[in-house]
Amino acid sequence: MQGQAAANAAGYANGLVFSPLELTLMSIAFTILGGIIIGVVSRYISSSRYVSKAECEARHKHDCQYNAETSRQIEALKQQQTRVQEKSDEKIHIIFRMVRGLVVYSEISPENKEKILNARGRDA
Repeated sequence: MQGQAAANAAGYANGLVFSPLELTLMSIAFTILGGIIIGVVSRYISSSRYVSKAECEARHKHDCQYNAETSRQIEALKQQQTRVQEKSDEKIHIIFRMVRGLVVYSEISPENKEKILNARGRDA
């Protein structure tokens, strides 16, 4: 009774007094326990965000096929654009020759005709 009265007088309820060694051991135990709990919970929460190696390889294979197909489409478009440009150049060359023909028979002074006809486009 006298020990409990002394503990109450010192401000401790129920007489629980821990030595520094006990406090240190309890804090270490709580830290380890808390770390384990946090590790398990974070593993459980984040486990759905990771993909397996098989899924990763399948996605990589799909991406490689998609990239190859896209590259083939780009090359086809480049070739098509080249053909369109060549046809356009041919049409412009025809128009250029027609305009030169009109200049020859138009009523322009010979100096202006010479200047226009000597202007360099593609040679006729």
